[in-house]
Amino acid sequence: MIGSLRHRVTIECNDGAIDAGGGQALSWTQVATVWARIDQISGSPSLSTGRAVDTASVEVTIRTRSDVSAGMRLTHKTTIYRIESVSDPDLRGRWLLLSCRAERGAA
Repeated sequence: MIGSLRHRVTIECNDGAIDAGGGQALSWTQVATVWARIDQISGSPSLSTGRAVDTASVEVTIRTRSDVSAGMRLTHKTTIYRIESVSDPDLRGRWLLLSCRAERGAA
């Protein structure tokens, strides 16, 4: 498994900063940079707010950490992966399996 962790990803969390108008701003703070395995499960083109985007469901495997949860995100190169769920695939506390949704603007 360790040899398949070939991608350097950054884990980020929304710090929930309050903007000048009293609303919550989306401001992401880096938690850690780790090695990961990224496996695409499915993908499809779609329209989002009038623009073409490519969406994909992916599974990302990383070494276990206690500071990763759903709602956080990963970044890898130009792709952002929104973490939808976190699980321990073999129930041994060695790995985390992150079910993510990736979205990239189509050119």
